[in-house]
Amino acid sequence: MYNRRAIMQRAWEIYRRARRISAAAGEDGIHLPHRVLLRNALLAAWSDAKFERKVANLPPQPTSGPAAELARLNAKSFWSREDYQMADELRRAA
Repeated sequence: MYNRRAIMQRAWEIYRRARRISAAAGEDGIHLPHRVLLRNALLAAWSDAKFERKVANLPPQPTSGPAAELARLNAKSFWSREDYQMADELRRAA
């Protein structure tokens, strides 16, 4: 379950910060209606809560050994020929 009280407190913090920024912008700044600011604050607070829950449920990452090296390779966006060979070796070792 999510802690709704904490989410609402976070949403009000975000809302108050947005109001201060809007007020500091003065006449030249963009002024959004309060309901839009509150809506965005609630969306951001819920998004933060969901992200924290997702991160809390992730398994711990290996810090050394073949599994850690394989995780480092999987984080790359482009693999070279050597990376593919190394990944095959690491999978056989793990």
